This record gives sequence, structure tokens and C-alpha cells, in this order.
Amino acid sequence: MMARNLIKPPAVVELLKRNGIKVVTLYDADPGALSALANTGIKVGVSLPNQYLADAAGDMSYARQWVQSNVKAYSKTLIDSVAVGNEVFHQVPGLTPQLLPAMKNIQAALASTGLADAVKTGSYLSFNIYPYFAYKAKPHEIDLNFVLFRTNNGHLDPQTGLTYYNLFDAMVDAVFHAVEKLSKSRQRTRSPGTGRMLGSSDDLILESFRVKELGKILRGTGTPYKPNAVISANIFSLFNEDLKPGNDDERNFGLFNPDGTPVYEVDFVRPGPAPAPAAPSWCTANVAVGNKRLQNALDYACGHGADCSAIQPGKPCYQPNTLVAHASYAFDAYYQTCNGNAASWCVANAAAGDTRLQAALDYACGHGADCRAIQRGGRCFDPNTKVAHASYAFNAYYQHNGRSDQSCDFGGCGSVVHQQPRFGNCVL
Repeated sequence: MMARNLIKPPAVVELLKRNGIKVVTLYDADPGALSALANTGIKVGVSLPNQYLADAAGDMSYARQWVQSNVKAYSKTLIDSVAVGNEVFHQVPGLTPQLLPAMKNIQAALASTGLADAVKTGSYLSFNIYPYFAYKAKPHEIDLNFVLFRTNNGHLDPQTGLTYYNLFDAMVDAVFHAVEKLSKSRQRTRSPGTGRMLGSSDDLILESFRVKELGKILRGTGTPYKPNAVISANIFSLFNEDLKPGNDDERNFGLFNPDGTPVYEVDFVRPGPAPAPAAPSWCTANVAVGNKRLQNALDYACGHGADCSAIQPGKPCYQPNTLVAHASYAFDAYYQTCNGNAASWCVANAAAGDTRLQAALDYACGHGADCRAIQRGGRCFDPNTKVAHASYAFNAYYQHNGRSDQSCDFGGCGSVVHQQPRFGNCVL
């Protein structure tokens, strides 16, 4: 770390414990840090720095010596992963040919010293997710609410039909698609670094992002394309680095100041709930405007899309027969129609396939949807098909969450319809 007045390793360990941080990754294998982390139960990732890549790639004995001195020697420290190099393609592109040989030698060295089971030696695809840089490049084209995990209208991907409600998910799925296109295989994927979102001048926005970002990662939720994926991510960085070269952005990625005080308050243990969909709302008449204006507005609503049949004589909402009551009904019918979610239901998209539908069904039933009716013996168990059961669960979740478009997404497995669905004798 390149910072003045940086607290010493033992104090850093106390900071980690105090905040419930149980995993930390080092960009090297600093002896002081590794010694301080002994017997703490904190999982530690160490790294072979770029300057040693060529040695590790060309000399197996060097790789064994590095593992012996920087991993094996710290038997009381819970080292569970070793990274080889850091941003090699970008920082030292001339060493790119040495990267794979170095990885193979370090992996073999770990195995030869009996650490193959204790330390991750498989090759993960790791990538840096920095929504900040994407926003900074095009601040007038990217909605800030989309960047900061706030409620927004979402962005539809025309290629997949999936809707995204935050830039983080969109960037992660872009990598998943790229990997699959190149390799046609399923990779284990992790994000080693996610950065701060905006410049140092707006701490409230920074805090908003960090809280939501940590919540997203700690909840363990996947992405629209891979809702069941386990996204393992490191938050860069633990401390601000006032001596780091470059612009202010590079010096202010930290969660804490060098003296250990928080840059902004975040909860590393309790992630909080996912961003809630928009709450349901209604429109009612204002009696103070008088009968004439209410009648004119009622006539307008009924003549421009509102279904006012229920307030006709003999119909369910004719009583009480007052102008305020009738106008309130008409106004709300018009309001809900203009909101786009009047008389709407959420149904399953059969094209998503049974595996994705089952995962989304399980999510809905586990997050507020009452799914008792599709249990064996329930009124909507038949027809006993994945699409019918998923449609019931999706719609129960959708209605429970205010019929927002976001609450019917299910990673592309759900669709909003405006005619009441029926599956056999089960009417949603």
C-alpha cells in the first residue's frame, strides 16, 4: 500500500475483525501481514508479483522456493489461494508469454509441497469490474440510477431479451457471454476487483454505491443471465493510497483511510434487502376541487381508456353513489392503465427451459410468494407442469411486490401479460 501514516499489520487485523471481514487478498506475500493474520481464521489470498513472473516461469526450483517461503512457511495463516501476476496484459504486456508457464510452475510447486488441497490451484478466470470507468467515459449516456443500484426503468438487451437494472450485472454478464463465445465452455469466474463509482467530490453517492455493491455481493445473488451463479468478488481497496501515482481516482478507491477511520459507513456483515420494486400506488379524487371539475375529469378518464363499467347502476362499485367515489374509481382506473400495470399478471416463459424456470420458481417461493396452491393436493397443482407452476409462483411474487416490471423479470424467465392466464382449472 502506498500511503502515509498507514496503520501497522496488527492494527489492520483488528480492523478486519471489528468489521467482520473474513477474507482478504494481498497483492504480494508481505511477511508482516501474513504473520499478523496467523491464528485469526481470516482467509488470505497471496500473490506472486509481476516482477517475479519470469523467474517463476523459467525455473521450477524458483517456483518451489517462492511457495516454500511465502506459503508453506506460514502454516498458522489460513492461506487459501495464490494469484500469479496482476493485470499482466495491461501493466507488463511483455511478460504475457510468461504468465501461463508461471501459473503452471506455481501450481506444481504447491502440489509438491502438499498444499494442493489447502490452497486453490485451479485456474479461475478473473476480471476487474469497474462501473466507475464506464460511467466516467459516458456520463451523459448512462443513467446514474442504473450505476448506483437505485430504482430505474432497466435496460433491455435486445440480443437476449434480458432486462438489466444495474451496470454491475450488465458488465458481469458481458464477460460470461464473451467467455462462452470464445470457449464454448463454462468457466469458474470471479471478480477480483470492483472499484468505487464516482469522483472523490461526492461522498454521499460513493456511500450509496458501496452499500448497494456490498449488499449485492454478500447476498450471493447471481445475474439475469446466470441467476444461480456464485460471484466471488474482492472489493478494491481496503485503504485510500495518498502516495499512489496517477490521478485522484487511483488514490481514492479505499473503504478506509490510512489511519483506519472509515471513508464512509458500510456494513460488511448484514447486506440488507435487495432494492425494492416500486411500491403500489393509487389515484383518488380531491373533493376540494368541486363537483363540476370532478365530473369533467371523470368523463375524461372514462373516455380515454379507463374501464368505468363497475360504477354504472347495479355494478359492484356503483355504491356509494357519490361523485367523489365514482371519480376516484375512474381516476385510479385511468392511472393504473397509464402506469402500464393495470390488470396485469406475470407468467413463465417456456423458452427459458425447465432448469432456469425451476431456479426462478424456487427464488419466488422463497422470497415472499405464497406457493401453497401448487403443492400436491393444492388447487393449482394441476396441471403438474413446470410452466404452470412457475407461472403461479411468478405471478404471486409479482402481485406481492406491487406489479413492477422488475418483479416479473426473473432473469428473462417471466413476462407481463394483460389477459388473465388460465392453466387448466387454475386461474391466476
